[in-house]
This record gives sequence, structure tokens and C-alpha cells, in this order.
Amino acid sequence: MFQRVGASLIAVNSLVYARQGYSDGAVFHRIIRDTIIQGKGFDITEDSQLVPKTEGIRGPILNETRQSLKNRRGTVAIARLAEPNSARQQFFINLDNNTSLDYRNGTAQGSGYAVFGEATEEMDILQRIGRVRTTSQGQFRGASQKPIIIHSINHLED
Repeated sequence: MFQRVGASLIAVNSLVYARQGYSDGAVFHRIIRDTIIQGKGFDITEDSQLVPKTEGIRGPILNETRQSLKNRRGTVAIARLAEPNSARQQFFINLDNNTSLDYRNGTAQGSGYAVFGEATEEMDILQRIGRVRTTSQGQFRGASQKPIIIHSINHLED
């Protein structure tokens, strides 16, 4: 279970995807052992191949790392490309204190990754996901050998 931290555009973006059921059937497609698990950008085919989730994808959002919490164990952050304002739907869960992912300065290299939530329970399950056997699949490194599927992400009212 996760809770939202702060009222940010990134948190709102994540809630919109949750309400649309966008995450249903997505996988954790990137696992860096004991560091992060990343998901929500890919589905898995019947022959276990990763395919990008494109239907229903929304435009990129502003990177809000200046007012963000730190990338500490158990926090949830928005994934992005090299361009700081390229985040869309993907997220990652920090399995360790990842200070290298925090905001350092306004450059592309120092802009960091914005935290928008945190795990409130079941961290042991997340840690186990972060220790599964991984493989390379095309351009993807750190893909789980056996798909770890996100059945759904729901927003529970406060």
C-alpha cells in the first residue's frame, strides 16, 4: 500500500492514470537489484516479450524535484528520460536510499527524480521483487525472467 505525499502535478498525473485503469496488466520491467523496481510503461505478450504501453498515454509533465522529497527507501518517484520534463506514466520504487537521484541543481544532469508517494506497508514484498533473477531483453536490461505483473493500481479515498 502506498500513500501520496504532497499535492503535486505528478501525484495528480498518477491518480488520473490509476482512475483510467492504465496500469492494469503492466509489468515491473526494470529491476536494479536492491536499488529500484520500475513499472507501468510496458505490457508483456503471450511469449513473454515486453511491449510499450502506448494507448492512453498522456503528455509529459513538469519535473517538480525542487520541492520533492528525497529518494529514500520506500519512496515512489516518477521515471523520466534524460530530459527533466519528460515524465509521463512510469514510476519507480526506491529499495534503498538513492541520493544520486535527488535534485542537485537545475541542469539536465542534476535535476533528479521527483518523489510523489511512499510505501506504507508490504516493503518486504517490494524488496523480494528487487531480488528476482533478471535478464536482458532487447534494449531492456534488468527485466525479470518471470514477468511481475501489476494487476491494478487503485486510488483509495482518504
